Amino acid sequence: MHRKLLALCCLMVLWSCDDSSCKQTAGGTEVCDGIDNDCNGTVDDAPETLCNLDNASSTCTQGICEIVACDEGFEDFDNRESTGCEIQTMCVPDGPVNRSDAAPWYTCPDASVLAGATVVTVMDQVDQYFGAEDRRTVDATALFPDVSCWQQIFMEVKLECPASGGCDAWDRTASIALVEDPQDPDSPVLELLRYITPYGVGMCTLMDVTEFASRLQGQALLRSFVDTWVGPGSPYGAGWRVTVKFHFVAGTPVLPVPEIVSAVPRTWITVGDGATPVPPQLGDISLMFTEPPRLVKVRVLATGHGQGNAGNCAEFCKLQPVVSVDDTAHQMDNWRYDCGSNPVNTQQGTWTYGRQGWCPGAVVVPMTAEITEDLGSSAPTTIAWDMLLANSTVYENTCQPGAGEVIGEDEICSDCTYGDDLCAYNGGSHTTPVELFSSQIFIYR
Repeated sequence: MHRKLLALCCLMVLWSCDDSSCKQTAGGTEVCDGIDNDCNGTVDDAPETLCNLDNASSTCTQGICEIVACDEGFEDFDNRESTGCEIQTMCVPDGPVNRSDAAPWYTCPDASVLAGATVVTVMDQVDQYFGAEDRRTVDATALFPDVSCWQQIFMEVKLECPASGGCDAWDRTASIALVEDPQDPDSPVLELLRYITPYGVGMCTLMDVTEFASRLQGQALLRSFVDTWVGPGSPYGAGWRVTVKFHFVAGTPVLPVPEIVSAVPRTWITVGDGATPVPPQLGDISLMFTEPPRLVKVRVLATGHGQGNAGNCAEFCKLQPVVSVDDTAHQMDNWRYDCGSNPVNTQQGTWTYGRQGWCPGAVVVPMTAEITEDLGSSAPTTIAWDMLLANSTVYENTCQPGAGEVIGEDEICSDCTYGDDLCAYNGGSHTTPVELFSSQIFIYR
């Protein structure tokens, strides 16, 4: 009997054989290899327990591990049993979304364009208004995916008229930002997107915010700000109803996720006042690299506001942002020549007029300066910001308090664009020229 078992063993090539008995293999532990490793007379016994593939139920068939089913939320993307179900379902690559033909308006496309994306809704028809309650600023907690497998990230902002009345009749500055310290509501914000509301009608914009991927993970505090001064019961509209969504398109990014330096948090500055120059208001920052980065970009959002001053600044004059890297200056033309072509063309008011950095009813298009070649190799590099006229000179507002001649009880300025010639700001035709400015630095290693 012993000889018959030994012969059968060697004939089947299932065990390691000698002249006396079956020898255990793999330390006597049964594994999926077509051999009776523990010499109990059964090859690959308990096949459903032998493979232990990642994120999958599996079985052993004829000495080979096979995936029976992936765990919920995972998929086998590389078709290799050895790696199991190695990719989260949300990370299975989609086709990239091409938005090149959407510039400069970036209106929302048909829903089918983003049908495969993972959607995170942060605000859903949230009313923003001013009145007995000030809801010009609204915060919401965002719960973003913890993974970082996104080829593209888009942010959708949709404006609608509130149920309590019509849309705000005026164009207002608005933005979506991340609060840098969620525990401190007064901390600086990282401005993701800025837009100007239309005159009295809705709009929808979809912008690529992939560069902010490192901040769009896990829990974050998102802030929507609309500089409206109307609300329920106002004859000029009830405010706005705001929806904010993020669309995560799976895949490997073209560039690695960059490090973000919030160099100039969103801030209001005055322009044209010699006693308050622009550069100190915006500050500067010093960077030093031990190894040359792959790419460094400076992103700027700058919009001019206020009119009736010398040169009709800052809304209607061609002031331009300047990014200086040590002695190299990058001047950006941010004048909007094309407001009359806005697809949001059912609005009222002066929406067709060109403006400095913006059009009513449109997203503010970020300006970018690539500064990789400007960086010093060993010494710190200083990056600073300014606002200059197109001829690279400093704007001087000669229509402001202190700039004119006192005649009787009034101070008279001769360079006011329109209205009376009083130097004092009157809150109507002659208002303080200001700039709403923010800037980030993106460092790709």
